[in-house]
Amino acid sequence: MVLTFERCAAYAADQGCGQVREVAMMADAGDVLPPGTRLAEFEIERYLNAGGFGVTYLAWDRSLDTRRVVKEYLPREWGTRRRDGTVGPRTSGDDEKGYEWGLKRFVEEAQKLARFKHPHIVHVYRVIEAWGTAYMVMEHVEGRTLRAEAKATGSWSESRVRHLLEGLLDALSAVHAAGMLHRDIKPENVMVRPGGSPVLIDFGSARQAVGAHSGTLTGVLTPGYAPLEQYPPGKNQGAWTDIYSLGAVAYWALSGVEPDVATERVEEDRLRPLSAVARVGVSTGLASAVDASLRVFRQDRPQSVEEWRAQLASTGQVQGGEGHSADGDSARRWRRSAALAVGLAAALAAALLVPWSRGLPDGAPAADSSALTANEAGGTGESAVAGSAGEETPEARGGGVDSEGDDEGEGGGGAGAEPGGAVLGEEELAVAGPPPDEVERGLGLDRAAWREIQEELTASGFDPGVADGLVGGSTRSALRAWQSSRGALATGYVDADAVSALGEAAEDAARVADRRRAAREAADREAEAQRQAELEAEARRPGRVFRDCPECPEMVVLAGGVLAMGRYEVTVGEYRAFALATGGTGDGRWRDHDWFPQTDRHPVVFVSWDDAQEYVSWLSRRTGAAYRLPTEAEWERAASGSQPGCDELGRGTRLDGTCPVGSSGANAAGLSDMVGNLWEWTSGCREGDCGRRVVRGGSWLSSHAEDLRPGAHFRNTAALRSDGVGFRVSRTLD
Repeated sequence: MVLTFERCAAYAADQGCGQVREVAMMADAGDVLPPGTRLAEFEIERYLNAGGFGVTYLAWDRSLDTRRVVKEYLPREWGTRRRDGTVGPRTSGDDEKGYEWGLKRFVEEAQKLARFKHPHIVHVYRVIEAWGTAYMVMEHVEGRTLRAEAKATGSWSESRVRHLLEGLLDALSAVHAAGMLHRDIKPENVMVRPGGSPVLIDFGSARQAVGAHSGTLTGVLTPGYAPLEQYPPGKNQGAWTDIYSLGAVAYWALSGVEPDVATERVEEDRLRPLSAVARVGVSTGLASAVDASLRVFRQDRPQSVEEWRAQLASTGQVQGGEGHSADGDSARRWRRSAALAVGLAAALAAALLVPWSRGLPDGAPAADSSALTANEAGGTGESAVAGSAGEETPEARGGGVDSEGDDEGEGGGGAGAEPGGAVLGEEELAVAGPPPDEVERGLGLDRAAWREIQEELTASGFDPGVADGLVGGSTRSALRAWQSSRGALATGYVDADAVSALGEAAEDAARVADRRRAAREAADREAEAQRQAELEAEARRPGRVFRDCPECPEMVVLAGGVLAMGRYEVTVGEYRAFALATGGTGDGRWRDHDWFPQTDRHPVVFVSWDDAQEYVSWLSRRTGAAYRLPTEAEWERAASGSQPGCDELGRGTRLDGTCPVGSSGANAAGLSDMVGNLWEWTSGCREGDCGRRVVRGGSWLSSHAEDLRPGAHFRNTAALRSDGVGFRVSRTLD
């Protein structure tokens, strides 16, 4: 479930973004990684969405200069993000076991998906295990989700839905062959590239497994698209499970109606047949196949992708739809006129070359009539089979998958052509001739020639899948779409004229594509320059709060946009991360002293100037940013207007130790605890004596007013470690 807030998720306790953003119901706004977070070579740009299983981000691959999508394992049922930015179980015990169990499944699924190199399956590049969790790095698919595409373009024709199913069935065939299931096919999990090619994203296998393990299985289902067997106890799932979901997508695309919830159909199934709700005309073959995929009980559905393909390939009349659609009358008019023209030509040839058998002398051989009326060919008035008796043509065998064509049917008819070739009325004629597949075989096309044809189809805007010279369903589908766009019979096979025309069309398309590509690249460069300028302006916006890594201090951009300073003094928790990474530092009193109690949110004490220098050097190596101690001048400007906070004078009583960072209010620059709590090391030294370094701002022990002001300072030896001295960091913005 997704909620829309009138503000974006704040990445710090008091920072808002001033824009509308969708934020899934996470534990709190801090569950989302802030922009600028670095994960190996990937930099988080913005939050995309979140659910019960994790959070998804748009990221920039700094090594390859391209966008990626990063999915973070963060199960709402078991996990949480801690204050230091790491992720882990909410509690020990069952939560801890469940969290680790789900993390293992998440990593395993990423590793399996990374093996696929398929044009209709989102590419997973790698999985990164860090910060107590794991991150799946995926291809950033250009385009829109199927739901967004349908909203933008309106009703989908049968030809578009068939083209969609062709690609997604190819994807499912590969997934099922690898022993996997998708388990969450829905309009939101199908991306449509700008050229119309579908891509399957967001596999739900690991998510389903986690849901079943946690007892919250229904939380990872999509009602209307999930079949009965996915509901508790979630058993007996197989290819038929994904077929149900994909059939539900086709039902929705053609009708605009969300299918009924599977569990509500057990007692009384009120789901209307597709032909009764379709917004456009659909063939009986497609309608029957979709209805079969949506049967409630798994054993009644097609049991494999190939079985469902066979059902989808069957032909039939156009049914349903509101009024006369492009998939009905216009296509039928084109087929009728084409068939009549060919039939009349054949009749004329027969009249000129062969005398009618009625006038032949006795014993003369009767003319072999190649032109049959529809009634003579089949007796139904619905179809005629071209070819020798009993032989199926490619049209009758495979059906047609056409792309969208001219809505008015002028010069094309591809938008409404019914699968199965020309449909003839009782007075319409068909002409026998070599079947298209035989004509194609006669060309002797080798794999290299087919690869060139596939490349030419792609250049012309039709997607044959991978251009590898192997001819499969995607290539045939693209050929049928191309033929329909030219007003030719959509057989899916080529002849010599088609090969020549494809080459010419590809050259024209390539020239147009080059011009468009140049314009698009120029627009992209301009947009990227604008985006970089906006990012730069945002990065330098005074008051912006950020972290360079989960264990790094929170930083605030100061006036002028060239320097950032720690929002608080460096805490015990932040210093501990440094000590663990470097093998320890100092004499250990920062962690083990018993002078007063401290938590990870208290400022670290017993650190010398030399210790602070080691810490900022480590931060610089860790993040690639230029961290350092502030100069005296920088510190004093940043502290301007600060009021005393954690100190004996202000409290009017003796204190037992430091206060947690943030206990005093922030000043105008957004910095807390600048006066009181701890004296803070700066980089300054005076009178040429750099063995002694300047501290500023007073501490919890200060009981004199002159020590509790922004200008207060004194010098300590660089090796001094005290319970009244700490530090905060600064860094330049490059």
